[in-house]
Amino acid sequence: MTATGGGQFGDADEKVREQAWARYESFWTQIANRYKDYSDRLVFESANEELGDRLNDNWVEKTGTSGVLTTDEQYTMTNQINQKFVEIVRSTGGNNKYRHLLIAGFNTDIDKTCDDRYVMPTDTVEGNGTSKLSVSIHYYSPSIYCIATTASNTCFQHLGL
Repeated sequence: MTATGGGQFGDADEKVREQAWARYESFWTQIANRYKDYSDRLVFESANEELGDRLNDNWVEKTGTSGVLTTDEQYTMTNQINQKFVEIVRSTGGNNKYRHLLIAGFNTDIDKTCDDRYVMPTDTVEGNGTSKLSVSIHYYSPSIYCIATTASNTCFQHLGL
């Protein structure tokens, strides 16, 4: 997603959104075709920390928020991107037909992904059921243990070590 600028999916200009879709589909088609004969040790992920409110990122200035999607629309767009990812990868055949795929959660946040608006995509290969799709989330709580930003903000200091 970063290569396309996730914020382009939330841009006010419909042409920019169309270009974002075209790029997303193009790069996943190329990646999937290139690696379709690799073993099942290779796993693809639809996006990494890009789907959710980052769909409204200011992709031009790379600062702040500039998109126009409401939260409900961000969930809808996340679901659409994830579904398109599955469709593209599965359609390339080879080992991609049965490959395990990681599906980006909303903001890769457990609480936001457990929201009823988030929907796992449907696997397009009959017989795969739900066993070949896994949700991808990141859990950074409490953040003092995971994403320390200064030397004084570490787990060791908070534990008195």
